[in-house]
Amino acid sequence: MAFCRKFSSCNAPQCPLDALSLDAPYLSGEPICLWLLEYSKGHHIELNRAIGSIPIEVIADAYFMLSATNGTLRNRLIRSQSTPSRLSRNEN
Repeated sequence: MAFCRKFSSCNAPQCPLDALSLDAPYLSGEPICLWLLEYSKGHHIELNRAIGSIPIEVIADAYFMLSATNGTLRNRLIRSQSTPSRLSRNEN
């Protein structure tokens, strides 16, 4: 996880890079990993450029697994699709 440049400042309980954290329950209002939010927006070329050494497949697998198993998190990811990308605004 140390190769994620957001690791030191991220406090999301579910990390795509930590398979054990994906089994943790998501509580309404908790933060969500920036990479999961950006993946949901569909800007995969920008995301792939921003994540550096993290394989986008890892984020995709976590996204689909979390979307399938947690309705609250799935709803937040769906809602994030209608918001602008933070990557395109250079806020990453």
